[in-house]
Amino acid sequence: MSENSALKVLRRYIEYLAIPLRPGLVGKMKAAPALTSFRRGAWALMVLNIADIVVTILAIRAGATEGNPLAAFLIHTHAIYPLKVLIPGVVIFGAYWRGGDEIDELAVRRLWFVLGIYALTIVVNLLAWARYSG
Repeated sequence: MSENSALKVLRRYIEYLAIPLRPGLVGKMKAAPALTSFRRGAWALMVLNIADIVVTILAIRAGATEGNPLAAFLIHTHAIYPLKVLIPGVVIFGAYWRGGDEIDELAVRRLWFVLGIYALTIVVNLLAWARYSG
């Protein structure tokens, strides 16, 4: 493989992974990169939801308390488990059954913002677990 060919392959791979999000641009995007990013984000939402509940339960078993009263109630009644799978499941279903050639860029940005919040929540729960477990 020549150096030129290797650079072309690398460029295609980077274009495949990246979404052309420009600051200040909110509108419609072509479906291929945006929808791919939205679908990846939907699967990441499922993984982060499961990680969130596992780490939360570990922290609670170590002695921490759930600060969110609604989440505390759902954990106490065990209703949290189906919800943690159902909610991202609906997002994944919507991501794969999304019609049309365009997707709202703002929806993609919002999803990745929510994923960032989930990641921070997991970090906080990990810190609580570490603090209470010894």
